[in-house]
Amino acid sequence: MIKYAKGYTKLEAYNSTEFTVPFSKLKNATMAWKKAGSPLDKIELNNFFKEYTENHKLLGAYIVLQTSSPDLRKSPYTIITEKNSGRRTFKKVYLIVEAEFDIDTKRENLIEVKNLGAVCGEAYQQKDALIILKNLVADTKKDYVIVVAKKVSSGNRFAGFGLYTPSKNAKEGTFLFYVQE
Repeated sequence: MIKYAKGYTKLEAYNSTEFTVPFSKLKNATMAWKKAGSPLDKIELNNFFKEYTENHKLLGAYIVLQTSSPDLRKSPYTIITEKNSGRRTFKKVYLIVEAEFDIDTKRENLIEVKNLGAVCGEAYQQKDALIILKNLVADTKKDYVIVVAKKVSSGNRFAGFGLYTPSKNAKEGTFLFYVQE
């Protein structure tokens, strides 16, 4: 199976492909690919990778289409704080959130929330939130939880921003990965 990936390093790009073969078991086939005429047609590329991995007795290989340069900054971000003009006012809101949780029946139905997902609904009163919750559970057959939160009703709702800013020399590379099925 061939997958196209981008990343600041080969390992980062490989991890985004979700292959299960360890990266150390793959070999760089870029030079052999260039000697073979740099085929990009799907069938020719598949044949090239099959032949290359069989000849070298490998589980997989990769081709560097565009070289990468890793981001070496210790703090690759920029923080922008937002100043509020006036006053922020808040209103209580009940958020219905998709969730994963465990129920411990031995200790009086103690519920432990493992993971929170996307917000699927909101209401300003608990009884309305319970109605939305019941409908969502019945329709989607998934688990949900009601989270009490405060929503900004007036004033600026953002307090700050974090932007990813890599170093000037950092360059994202493109790779083709092949793993035998």
